[in-house]
Amino acid sequence: MATTTTGEPDENLAEVLTALSGFAALATLAFNSTDRSQLENCLEQIQAAANRATLLYRQFHILRLHGGIEPEVIGPFATEDERDDRAIELRKENDEDVILALDGPGSSIEINAYSAGFFIDEANDKS
Repeated sequence: MATTTTGEPDENLAEVLTALSGFAALATLAFNSTDRSQLENCLEQIQAAANRATLLYRQFHILRLHGGIEPEVIGPFATEDERDDRAIELRKENDEDVILALDGPGSSIEINAYSAGFFIDEANDKS
């Protein structure tokens, strides 16, 4: 599968670095805290921020072109497997639409075609 890059900096890099700085500040606060509730609060904030950062950095979508023309973005899906399972369901609904794997986000979006064999092999495996 081909990937095209624009040579522009990844717009999410700044967000990831900012999140890392925030993690470090919260971890330092938690480490220096003698108050158990403050420690737990800091750790919860770190976990929530980490989850948000993960969702920002890697997302799985489907780009469906109805009749090969009208685009629809479906997702995000939690995992690549969930996305692929939904793509198989969409293919079973009709075989006229173009269905593409869409991984993102931002300027780092990748669009990848599913081969015809992917749907045939997967459909047979899941039956």
